[in-house]
This record gives sequence, C-alpha cells and structure tokens, in this order.
Amino acid sequence: MLKKCCCTKDDETVVQKRESIKKISSIAYVFLTIGVVAWAVVGLMIILEDIWVTLALPIETVPIGWGWFSLEVQLLRFEGASGFIPVMRTGWTSNFNDVIVSALISLSVVGLFTFVLLYIRSIFKYLKKGGSPFSGKISKAAYYIALGLFYYGIFDDVAGRGFMMIFPAALIALMGYIFDYGRKLQEESDTTL
Repeated sequence: MLKKCCCTKDDETVVQKRESIKKISSIAYVFLTIGVVAWAVVGLMIILEDIWVTLALPIETVPIGWGWFSLEVQLLRFEGASGFIPVMRTGWTSNFNDVIVSALISLSVVGLFTFVLLYIRSIFKYLKKGGSPFSGKISKAAYYIALGLFYYGIFDDVAGRGFMMIFPAALIALMGYIFDYGRKLQEESDTTL
C-alpha cells in the first residue's frame, strides 16, 4: 500500500534548491580541483625558477614570432636538454641574499594561495555532499580563507603587488561572520520549533 505524501509546495521548493546547490557545488568542485592542480604546476615553476637563479644556471633568450607578432622569451634549460621552462619573471639580481629572500617569499605565496584554494574547494565539497551553507564548517572555512588571503597580501606586498588582497580578505571575513550569524539563527529557530 502506498503512503500519501504530505509534502507542501514549500518543501518541494527547498528540495529543488538543495539539489541545485549540490549540482552547482559539484561543478565548482571540479573546476577548483583543476585550478589547484594548475596552481601547483605554476607554483612549482616559480619555485624552480628561484632555485635555478640561486644556482646561477644559464637562462636562454629565444625569439618567438608569428607574422607581425614577435617576442623574446627567457627559458630555463639544462645544457643539451630538449625541454625547457619559461621564466615567469624578469629583472633578476645576481645577489644571493636577494634570490634567497625571493625564493622564500615565492614559497610563502605559493603555499598560502594553495591553502586558500584548498579551503574554497572544501566548501564546495561539503555543499556537494548536501551540507547546509549555514553550518559551522562553512563559516570556519570562510575565516581561514580570509586569514590566508590576508597573509598572502602581506607576503606578496613584500614583492610590491599584494596589498590589494587585504580588501577581499576583509569581505570574506565579513561573509564568514554573516554565515555564522545565519547558522546561529537557524539553530535558534530549530530549537524553538
């Protein structure tokens, strides 16, 4: 014998919205996974570049041109090797201490940005499994993302370009506070019902 469903239209809308959040989160999770891998490759190239310069290995300059477009690209290449890595930055110094500081800053920036990407990815992984956006896990992750962006801005500002990350960090921290407040309101509502 079949039981009659006593769901209301509002309950169906909530279920549809949760399913929509799951689908969008699944897509975002896949793109963020690809982004983390791509960032890891770029980060390793940046760190390898710092090590390369520290060891005073040769850098080749190769002209590249297509029709009216021409460009000179610096490449890191072992002697006799067919593979190469393009240089990500220009204006290297031969001062060993400057290169070590640059390598440590690069390692810090790559590590912090990887930390931020992994926390963003964890939010979508949680939502993809059906978790509520107004949960402690989401607000805590938002605080960690804001903290990571703040430190990223400070470390990257040493290199002269990261101060602008402090503003998004403040906005994400505010969003974390709003989601935490929403979680508390939801808990209060659940306990009164």
